[in-house]
Amino acid sequence: MCIVYEHALFAHGLKGLLEQQRTLRMVGMIERPQLSLRELHRYRPDVVVVEGDGGIAILESLEGLMGVAISLRGEEATVFTGVPIKVSGPEELAHALRAVARAPRRQAGRRIAP
Repeated sequence: MCIVYEHALFAHGLKGLLEQQRTLRMVGMIERPQLSLRELHRYRPDVVVVEGDGGIAILESLEGLMGVAISLRGEEATVFTGVPIKVSGPEELAHALRAVARAPRRQAGRRIAP
């Protein structure tokens, strides 16, 4: 799993959560302004997690990679994979990310929309 982020607090919090999950392994973190698809492919992640609503555009450009966008609103998070999934705690978020990681790879050019 690789995290593409705007806010370091979000990225490090998510990284801490993922490190507690034995089924999920972090391979990298990339600050969004420095994101390049070449660098992202170099990490070879199973899943790319992008912070924020603006992450949908990034997800649409990820050919051959599975991606999710996480949008935080108050005490809830929404995980966008094709259908929005509302989660209200760390365990629910980890469960949703594990489910995405186990899903079949998406086809190149398939649009992911909220």
